[in-house]
Amino acid sequence: MRVRPPRRPVGAGALHVRLTDPAQRLEAQRLLAQHLDVPVSLEPDPAALSVRVDDPELVAAGLAQLARASITVTNFAFGQPSLDEVFLALTGHDTESTGPGATGTGFTSTDITSTEAHS
Repeated sequence: MRVRPPRRPVGAGALHVRLTDPAQRLEAQRLLAQHLDVPVSLEPDPAALSVRVDDPELVAAGLAQLARASITVTNFAFGQPSLDEVFLALTGHDTESTGPGATGTGFTSTDITSTEAHS
C-alpha cells in the first residue's frame, strides 16, 4: 500500500509587517528571507514588507529574529490566503476582482498589533 504525504493547503498564509523605522526595511527583508527561506516583498509603504508563509512557528521565529536584531515592529498581521490567492495558486491566473466585496488586502485575518514598551 502506498502512503500518501499529508496534503498541504493550497497557497500559503501571508505575513505583513510594518516597521517603526523605514531605514531598517532592507535589513528586515534580508533577515526574514534568510530565516524563512522564501522571498520577502517590499510593500509600497516604505516601512512595510510581506511574505507568504504557512507555518505559524516560523512566523514567530522570524519576528523574534527581527527583535534580536533590534528591528522594532510597529504591527504585523498573519492570516490564511484569500480566495484570490488560492485561485492564483491553482490556476496561475489572477482573478482581477475589483467589484464589491474585494478587500484588496491579499489575506483574511485578524490584525495583531505589537507594541513594544520603551525602556
